[in-house]
Amino acid sequence: VRGARPGEQRVSQDVLHLFRLRREHRLLRMRLDGVQGEFQTLLLEVDVPGQRLLLDEPFPLPLPLEAMTGRRVQVASNEGAASTRFDTLVLGKALHKDVPLMALAMPPTVSAAQRRNSYRLAVDDRIPVEAMLRRAGVGTLDARVLDLSVQGIRLEVPGHHPELNQSVAPLFLRLGGEQGMLCQLQVRSLNLRSYGDDTTLLGGQFDGLNPPQVQQIERFIVRSQLSQRQPELALAL
Repeated sequence: VRGARPGEQRVSQDVLHLFRLRREHRLLRMRLDGVQGEFQTLLLEVDVPGQRLLLDEPFPLPLPLEAMTGRRVQVASNEGAASTRFDTLVLGKALHKDVPLMALAMPPTVSAAQRRNSYRLAVDDRIPVEAMLRRAGVGTLDARVLDLSVQGIRLEVPGHHPELNQSVAPLFLRLGGEQGMLCQLQVRSLNLRSYGDDTTLLGGQFDGLNPPQVQQIERFIVRSQLSQRQPELALAL
């Protein structure tokens, strides 16, 4: 990247587009040479030193991953006319934390347009998320998560709490069966509601998460997004 210090690896604009796809958890369309139909997947890792991409198993799985080795593949994101596109080669099966993934060679070029903001996952009752906000003088507030990204969160808490506006409060977050994490939430927006029970809607940015916790959120969002889309994709295919 521009301004890299001596000894650091420079990252091309093409690779930055791939990191954007991973960061925004864009659903990808895939076509394999010699295989009919279009398949869906997600980009999970951009391995620059290994010159490869790691993707979730295509849905529906057209062939065993080992049988795809050596095939050309065309990949495009679901972003309308501004889709990010690239062609490359299937390297085969890769394991990441005992999960089978598809490994692709790093594409020589990527056709893409710059996009906005990181992907936000809308959270419903089917998505197992637990959150608690702690506030001095108020105690612990059980919170309902409305949406989630790697950068921040939107919550609904019972009661009116105008004192939280533009504040920093400890937040406990548990995603599925994973170990809970504690960070600071910088509250950026707040809205008091009085429809039926009084509630406070607030949105903010995470502060104090370590890299493994950020990766945990990323993987949870990816899996949840794919789970949400599978019934729709099954009908489309």
